[in-house]
Amino acid sequence: LITPFTGPFDARFEANSIAIVYYDAPTHSLHFALTTAALPTGVGDVQTHLVDDVGDVGSHLALAGPTPYAIAYYDATGGDLELAVATVDAPATTADWSKETIDSAGDVGQYPSLVATPAGVDIAYYDVTNGDLKYSRELRAPTGIEVVDSSGDVGRFATLLLGGNSGIAYYDATNGDLKVADERCVSGTCMWVPTIMAGADGDVGRE
Repeated sequence: LITPFTGPFDARFEANSIAIVYYDAPTHSLHFALTTAALPTGVGDVQTHLVDDVGDVGSHLALAGPTPYAIAYYDATGGDLELAVATVDAPATTADWSKETIDSAGDVGQYPSLVATPAGVDIAYYDVTNGDLKYSRELRAPTGIEVVDSSGDVGRFATLLLGGNSGIAYYDATNGDLKVADERCVSGTCMWVPTIMAGADGDVGRE
């Protein structure tokens, strides 16, 4: 349905649409595709457009949505974590995205995972410079960036889940473990508590 491309992608399947964000390796750019039919049969049923091509952007990415569609992605040129949030329900052009740099402290933003709701956007990601797992709350209170785990080289292959409590599954490269950090709050004070889920039997936790 989409012109052939090489690179990572992420998708969301809804009742009447399919949304895909993908990295176009030859042009080092980030693109978004959205079906225009509930049961697409070919390229005529898909709208594809450029989201960002400033530098080498999108080699690590994650899509959330559809209320709103949001993309967390890595800017390899600057070593930054970027966020694009759709300003309309069905984005069709580059102008339909609001973009901002979330974190630029060192080389950050690989392996992003995000959840987007009308209340805001939450992103878990890997800090390459420090080998840490980081977490960003955007567009909602309280905003800010937190270090979730800094014990060894941790945070690749992050997967974020928001429910009654926030939780992040991720890889500990130092020890070859699968870990989960959950946010625990008592009397308004919150902290992240990492737990080893698997790893005693070998190197586990990578995709």
